[in-house]
Amino acid sequence: MRFGYLKGAISVWLVALLVISVMVAARPLKRTVTPTYHQASRDWAERKTLYEGTSGMHYLPPFVALYAPFEWLPLPVSEVAWRWLGTAMIAGGLWRICRRCSKTRELHQRDFFFVTLLSLPLCLPAIRNGQANATMAGLFLLATACLMEKRTWSTALCLGLAVAVKPLGVAAVGLAVAVSPSLILPCIVATTGVLLLPYATAPAAYVTAQYQAAWLNLRECAVISENRFADLNGIIRAFGTELNGTAGLVLRALAGLAMFLLCVAWVRRQSDPERSLSWFGYSTLYLMIFNPMTEANSYVILAPGFALAAVLAWNRGFRAVGYFWAAAVLSMGLLPNLVRPWFGNSFALVWHPIMALLLLGWLTVAVVSRRESVPSPQ
Repeated sequence: MRFGYLKGAISVWLVALLVISVMVAARPLKRTVTPTYHQASRDWAERKTLYEGTSGMHYLPPFVALYAPFEWLPLPVSEVAWRWLGTAMIAGGLWRICRRCSKTRELHQRDFFFVTLLSLPLCLPAIRNGQANATMAGLFLLATACLMEKRTWSTALCLGLAVAVKPLGVAAVGLAVAVSPSLILPCIVATTGVLLLPYATAPAAYVTAQYQAAWLNLRECAVISENRFADLNGIIRAFGTELNGTAGLVLRALAGLAMFLLCVAWVRRQSDPERSLSWFGYSTLYLMIFNPMTEANSYVILAPGFALAAVLAWNRGFRAVGYFWAAAVLSMGLLPNLVRPWFGNSFALVWHPIMALLLLGWLTVAVVSRRESVPSPQ
């Protein structure tokens, strides 16, 4: 390829970001969720409560403290900078993972190029809307790369920040500890440090009250039953019923326990990069399938998983498998817009979790049968 795979990948990311930046700069508050983040930052500065019912803020107080620098910037600049940060983390994480999974520099750059092409369509809506999910996706990818590189404390820091961005990041921390027990102390220290960060920016009584309100908010959100989420219930609702209340909580707990045991019994015995990629797969799949508030745009967190599965399967010689996962992630990124005249916004609520369940099944069979699901550089 004369132009070069690396230049091609960088060009794809930059063109996408520049187009989004122009759109955001022209109309910074159109099609964006960031007003919620800005309002939370202002409420924090004025010592007002951050949580009201099941609408508005669904993040822990550390997220507000971490987002504060963007609130200080002029509006168009802050909106563009927030999107560049999330995108840079996703691209950087993918670059580092591809480097660890590739035998040569040429393969590294080629893999990064194709992973970029496959994952970007599904990532773009979340990036365009300024959703924190894009930042969380980047943190998971960076944590995966650090885990591959045996950088224990860096892995723990990424996971601690992921908890700050989304409380459900705790599930990923639990699975990381199951995969690598050496992460127990670093994760405790990093997560505790992140959770204590708000106390450095506001009176202790106010911060404690916000944590209490956040806990109540999470409990209320855990039982939300609306036909706008793309979790397991998105599939079940297509048949006229759903899992909610106690049944939903029990299912999520059992799924988390099953994944934890799989990580302890099988994933832990794998060598890298398989071990770290399996952790990434289970963590992101759990958040997509079993989080009752998973939106279609939340799949920015899982998009790199599909793309990596496709590219690494190609490298190993499983062409059919690679093409299948490539088709899956592209269908998730492109089909919802194409079929919207017939299905409205409902298509992704069913299609995305179906694809996620298929990936979960494939990953589990590969892990339990001890067959390498991705190629090892060795």
